[in-house]
Amino acid sequence: MQSRLPVDYRGSYLSFINNWLDCIRRFERLSPISVHMSDDQKKDALQAVLFCHPKFLRIDDYDFYQQSSGMLPNSYEQYLASAQRIAMKLDQNRPT
Repeated sequence: MQSRLPVDYRGSYLSFINNWLDCIRRFERLSPISVHMSDDQKKDALQAVLFCHPKFLRIDDYDFYQQSSGMLPNSYEQYLASAQRIAMKLDQNRPT
Protein backbone atom coordinates (compact mmCIF):
# COMPACT_ATOMS: atom_id res chain seq x y z
CA MET A 1 0.00 0.00 0.00
CA GLN A 2 1.30 3.40 -0.96
CA SER A 3 1.64 5.74 2.01
CA ARG A 4 0.71 8.95 0.18
CA LEU A 5 -1.13 9.91 -2.97
CA PRO A 6 1.43 11.62 -5.22
CA VAL A 7 0.34 14.62 -7.29
CA ASP A 8 1.46 12.86 -10.48
CA TYR A 9 -0.43 9.64 -9.65
CA ARG A 10 -1.41 7.87 -12.88
CA GLY A 11 -3.93 5.32 -11.61
CA SER A 12 -7.56 5.75 -10.64
CA TYR A 13 -7.95 8.00 -7.61
CA LEU A 14 -11.07 6.15 -6.54
CA SER A 15 -9.19 2.83 -6.76
CA PHE A 16 -6.42 4.31 -4.61
CA ILE A 17 -8.93 5.29 -1.90
CA ASN A 18 -10.79 1.97 -2.15
CA ASN A 19 -7.50 0.09 -1.83
CA TRP A 20 -6.72 2.12 1.28
CA LEU A 21 -10.15 1.20 2.69
CA ASP A 22 -9.56 -2.47 1.92
CA CYS A 23 -6.26 -2.34 3.81
CA ILE A 24 -8.00 -0.83 6.84
CA ARG A 25 -10.75 -3.48 6.69
CA ARG A 26 -8.18 -6.26 6.32
CA PHE A 27 -6.26 -4.94 9.33
CA GLU A 28 -9.46 -4.86 11.40
CA ARG A 29 -10.38 -8.41 10.39
CA LEU A 30 -6.97 -9.72 11.40
CA SER A 31 -6.49 -7.79 14.62
CA PRO A 32 -8.23 -7.72 17.99
CA ILE A 33 -10.84 -5.01 18.51
CA SER A 34 -8.66 -3.37 21.15
CA VAL A 35 -6.19 -2.20 18.46
CA HIS A 36 -8.74 -1.05 15.86
CA MET A 37 -8.55 2.59 14.87
CA SER A 38 -11.29 4.95 15.96
CA ASP A 39 -13.14 6.90 13.27
CA ASP A 40 -11.11 10.01 14.21
CA GLN A 41 -7.89 8.05 13.73
CA LYS A 42 -9.11 6.73 10.37
CA LYS A 43 -9.99 10.27 9.28
CA ASP A 44 -6.53 11.51 10.34
CA ALA A 45 -4.88 8.63 8.46
CA LEU A 46 -6.90 9.29 5.30
CA GLN A 47 -6.09 13.01 5.52
CA ALA A 48 -2.39 12.13 5.77
CA VAL A 49 -2.60 9.83 2.73
CA LEU A 50 -4.37 12.47 0.59
CA PHE A 51 -2.43 15.47 1.94
CA CYS A 52 -0.01 15.80 -0.99
CA HIS A 53 -2.74 16.25 -3.59
CA PRO A 54 -4.09 19.84 -3.75
CA LYS A 55 -7.60 18.84 -4.91
CA PHE A 56 -8.19 16.88 -1.71
CA LEU A 57 -7.09 19.80 0.48
CA ARG A 58 -10.48 21.40 -0.24
CA ILE A 59 -12.05 18.94 2.20
CA ASP A 60 -9.68 20.12 4.94
CA ASP A 61 -10.40 23.75 4.05
CA TYR A 62 -14.13 23.10 4.42
CA ASP A 63 -13.53 21.32 7.74
CA PHE A 64 -11.57 24.33 8.99
CA TYR A 65 -14.32 26.70 7.82
CA GLN A 66 -16.97 24.67 9.64
CA GLN A 67 -14.96 24.68 12.86
CA SER A 68 -14.25 28.41 12.64
CA SER A 69 -18.00 29.00 12.15
CA GLY A 70 -18.78 27.10 15.35
CA MET A 71 -19.96 23.93 13.60
CA LEU A 72 -18.62 20.43 14.02
CA PRO A 73 -15.98 19.23 11.55
CA ASN A 74 -16.82 16.45 9.09
CA SER A 75 -17.04 12.98 10.56
CA TYR A 76 -14.88 10.21 9.13
CA GLU A 77 -17.82 8.98 7.03
CA GLN A 78 -18.46 12.50 5.65
CA TYR A 79 -14.76 13.01 4.95
CA LEU A 80 -14.53 9.66 3.17
CA ALA A 81 -17.63 10.38 1.08
CA SER A 82 -16.20 13.79 0.07
CA ALA A 83 -12.86 12.21 -0.85
CA GLN A 84 -14.60 9.56 -2.95
CA ARG A 85 -16.69 12.22 -4.76
CA ILE A 86 -13.57 14.25 -5.55
CA ALA A 87 -11.76 11.08 -6.69
CA MET A 88 -14.61 10.16 -9.05
CA LYS A 89 -14.63 13.71 -10.46
CA LEU A 90 -10.85 13.64 -10.99
CA ASP A 91 -11.08 10.22 -12.66
CA GLN A 92 -13.86 11.43 -14.99
CA ASN A 93 -11.94 14.57 -15.98
CA ARG A 94 -8.66 12.77 -16.59
CA PRO A 95 -7.59 12.81 -20.24
CA THR A 96 -7.31 9.35 -21.74
